Amino acid sequence: MRVLSLLSSYYHKFQNHFISNQYRVGKIVSVLFVMFLTVLLSGVVSQTAMAAKKTTIQVDNNGKTKKYSNTGQKVTLDGTTISTKSLPSVKINKVWMVSVTEVFENGLGCLYSYESASKKITLNNPETDCTAILTVGSKKVIIDNTSYSLPYQVIEATNPASGKTGFLVPVSYLTKKMGYTCSYSASEKNIKLTTITFLDKDVKIPEYDSSIYTNVLTSVNLRQNAASTRQVFELITKSVLSTENVKIVEDEEKGWITYTLLNTYNAVGNIQKTYQTSFVKKLSIVTSGHHVVITVTYKSKYSYMTQLEEDSLTASFSSATYSLKIKMPEGIKFSQIKNQDQYYKKRFLIEIPGKWEEYYESNPIISNNNVIQSVQVDVKTSGNTQILVKTKKLQGYKLTEKNGYFTVAIDDPKKIYKNIVVLDAGHGGKDDGATNKGTKEKNLNYKIIYSKAKEYFDSSDSNVKAYWTRTDDTFITLADRAKFASKVGADLFVSLHMNSCNKSSVNGLEVYYSKENNKATDSGLTSRILANKMLNTLKTDLNSSSRGVKTARFYVTRHNTVPAILVELGFLSGNLDYRKLTSDSYQTQAAESIYKCISSIFQTYPTNR
Repeated sequence: MRVLSLLSSYYHKFQNHFISNQYRVGKIVSVLFVMFLTVLLSGVVSQTAMAAKKTTIQVDNNGKTKKYSNTGQKVTLDGTTISTKSLPSVKINKVWMVSVTEVFENGLGCLYSYESASKKITLNNPETDCTAILTVGSKKVIIDNTSYSLPYQVIEATNPASGKTGFLVPVSYLTKKMGYTCSYSASEKNIKLTTITFLDKDVKIPEYDSSIYTNVLTSVNLRQNAASTRQVFELITKSVLSTENVKIVEDEEKGWITYTLLNTYNAVGNIQKTYQTSFVKKLSIVTSGHHVVITVTYKSKYSYMTQLEEDSLTASFSSATYSLKIKMPEGIKFSQIKNQDQYYKKRFLIEIPGKWEEYYESNPIISNNNVIQSVQVDVKTSGNTQILVKTKKLQGYKLTEKNGYFTVAIDDPKKIYKNIVVLDAGHGGKDDGATNKGTKEKNLNYKIIYSKAKEYFDSSDSNVKAYWTRTDDTFITLADRAKFASKVGADLFVSLHMNSCNKSSVNGLEVYYSKENNKATDSGLTSRILANKMLNTLKTDLNSSSRGVKTARFYVTRHNTVPAILVELGFLSGNLDYRKLTSDSYQTQAAESIYKCISSIFQTYPTNR
């Protein structure tokens, strides 16, 4: 603008001079000057307009289309530019948003998938084994089974210039959670992603005596992702590494591992490093005779895995995701290991075939969770070894097979299990419920929804974790039954009962819910929907007459924290129902049908954990 002002000033001075002294000549020159000035100004304006031109991103935000301009911020990883030509970054509400596919999949190498029906985006960083599950249009993100809130929701965007459509996510928040540091340089217009490096030494292969040495150590590095979920120590050699020329000695309990590279020339030299903020506490590389001895001392609460691949050895150290680490005796397969949840006693059992009490004295079980009260190993009369784990409070647990051992994750049930239901066998103890011909309702409820249904819910194919309000003939108050759902972090509550009437001609199935507890979950499930689904499933599977879905102010459904229903499977007093309800095969069918319905509900209305 200053240039335009000066040019305009000179023009008026020039014009006035010629008009006052030589009008006609001045007028001609003025016309020529105006033409020159017009060309010059058009160039300046054109350049100014071009400088102001920006890439436009069109965003579909909850059904409303908005347009945002972008000045072409680049994204880099450790100084290398990640291409974002198809869908450039854009700043919305002070949050930088970047393309999922271009930055995370193509740039960072994350595994990416998208489900159009549920609008779910799944990202997995193979370097850190960190998994993030996002939903288009939502701020909620689940990272390694823990729920967080994004600074801005995931959005669908279109670049009109390229016609490309994709999803944008908050880059700073998500990259930090998945193992990187993120910063923004306004002067460089650069969104910078970086990893942390503790050691990086790489040398050229020098001259060495090949008659003595069969290999050369040429590179060592130790790097850590910013989220502190994984640290990688890597060494590279000239020739192939294998179990024949690498000897490994380890002590997981004390936290050290030694790699001896046989007949290997140490080109990187002797290295002694101590780290204060690293998973690896000490790193030692020394020459010993014709060998190179590498000792890594690490914080014992972390786990590690060693991989030999051609000319490299990689040791990955990560935050221990396990609470227990248990070595498997030789000859034992993971499929042979059984477990039993005794949550009502705040403990669980692990059973291994054979007598291994002495084995676990020399190979102690590693514990890594303060919630564990005790771990006891005993050989039972059956001849099998039982590991009894007691916890300070009710916990969920999960066994996972590793190389030569298995781990046990222990945490609050919602952090362990994807789908949780509370099954309530009505009545119990001093409360018999309805009776007919010596048959007590409490026993039928218990037999169907616990004894028989347990087989389905506890099977290896089950997608549902079930907790029962009672596991024997015990009286439980209505308040304690309703509270139990909250205690275990349940997603559903199903109570089983048998009806009764003074007329034996009254028969049929009923399912109840409470209007006071009919709020929809995040996935859209309500108590009413659950009641209808259960009624239809039971009616079809059992070929039973139906009296419909009804509302009532039953305590266990009204005072619950999750979708809750009460099933009246039939009339114990009924001339038709009594024979069915006391039939073993009918009871088995009912148990299977209840499981089938609940399993299907979770598939249709996922918890998104």
